[in-house]
Amino acid sequence: IRHILAAATLAVLVTVSPFASAADYREYLFRGTVVDTDEKPIADVKLTIKHRKNFRTWETETNKKGEYKFVGVPHGVYDVTVSKDGYQTHTLEWLYQTSQQEMKRVKHPPLVLLSSDQVHRMETSQRVKSYFEEASRLLGEGDVDGALASALAMLEDRPDDPNGLYIAGMCYLEKRQIDEAIAALSRSAELLPDFAPTYTRLGICYQHKGDVDAALAAYEKALALEPENMAPLY
Repeated sequence: IRHILAAATLAVLVTVSPFASAADYREYLFRGTVVDTDEKPIADVKLTIKHRKNFRTWETETNKKGEYKFVGVPHGVYDVTVSKDGYQTHTLEWLYQTSQQEMKRVKHPPLVLLSSDQVHRMETSQRVKSYFEEASRLLGEGDVDGALASALAMLEDRPDDPNGLYIAGMCYLEKRQIDEAIAALSRSAELLPDFAPTYTRLGICYQHKGDVDAALAAYEKALALEPENMAPLY
């Protein structure tokens, strides 16, 4: 009897285990595409999915059409990494916790990767905005040195930002560093020619230098842009 039971047990192990394993690994087929911000496909993007419970991983790369495919993946929660040199690495989570008796085909929406240059520009814009807000606040509170430091930090990230140049010019004017003020405000006016307050402050700078003609030209430019503005009219 023991021999018969042992043989039966062995038969169960041999026949059931491979079948269960095959069922596990045929549950899902994932496919999708990776594109850039212009919706153009990106080739040779590496995708790695890692099962959060047993840490098993699958890897693939996109083809020339930006397409990827994972075949025969078991159910579970997956950490997904999408990477390519020159692009920001993208991470996300796939939740497929329901077991399937037959392979289920899943098409994911396109994954959009930002280029490293785009990421840098976005980060710079966020920093510049933060510096601008801080500089404006400090200048309003009368902290000219603090405002100037923020404006200069802003200009380190974006040297030709007209707002940073304008605030720096106002700070230099407050500190009576007239030549520096004129340089900053003049460059700001070149970059943003329709902003009347820049010309008003340029007029004040030229008055400090005793250049009446240049001051008058600056005030007239400000009035041409804002006829009801009393400051340049005065």
